[in-house]
Amino acid sequence: MLPIRKNVLPLAQIAELWSREIAGVRTAADIHAELLRTFWLGQLPARFEGSAKEIGRADMLRVLNLRREHPGFLLVEPSDAGPSKMTKHSDGSVSVDLRRFIKLPVDPAQWTDDLVNAACEALAEVVPEDFGNAIFPALVGIATTKGALAEFCNEIGYPLPRFWFGGERKKKWTAGSEHKLGQWLAQLASGRKRKKKAEYFAEAAQEFPGLPRTAFNRVWAQVVPERWHRSGPVVRSKLR
Repeated sequence: MLPIRKNVLPLAQIAELWSREIAGVRTAADIHAELLRTFWLGQLPARFEGSAKEIGRADMLRVLNLRREHPGFLLVEPSDAGPSKMTKHSDGSVSVDLRRFIKLPVDPAQWTDDLVNAACEALAEVVPEDFGNAIFPALVGIATTKGALAEFCNEIGYPLPRFWFGGERKKKWTAGSEHKLGQWLAQLASGRKRKKKAEYFAEAAQEFPGLPRTAFNRVWAQVVPERWHRSGPVVRSKLR
């Protein structure tokens, strides 16, 4: 019976159920593409179904890197213009390669934040059908949590889908809520950083229902000390 009680659902399944709920006003393919686009833009935390570990965009890029040529795009070296988009044939005809060229080194050790971000922004414009059959199962396996989808709906202004949330209404985020978040985070930040930023966000989301990630990022930038802005937990140096 609805609503579904699972905490994690594949994006493809979410899209199918959501499309049915709104009587096909938007197709499942359209919704799935939007959810994937949001993932590539770093706005929707995701994981593989059955795994508790969040998958990052760079993790998925490594999967794509196993097969550099796809029906709708090619991964090419940054210094490489890629194959010619136009090919002349002996009979005088011309064929045009309409695939998108996305610059990303073969060697992940050469990936910089700028290259990863640019590649992900390009992939945000790619539809699922543009991925090769060897990669498509991994793409379909991308899932997200109920809380992450609620946050997505809150940011975009979508009603919470009934298939997962029943009659729940999205929590309204207010200036008062943000002030309380600031006090809570400031108290934590007076000590040593013991977790990654994403883990503090997950804890804050439990403490403050309806917390948008953008609000958390805004308060984080204002409240935490400079040493907390480094990635990962702060580890004390060992005495020699």
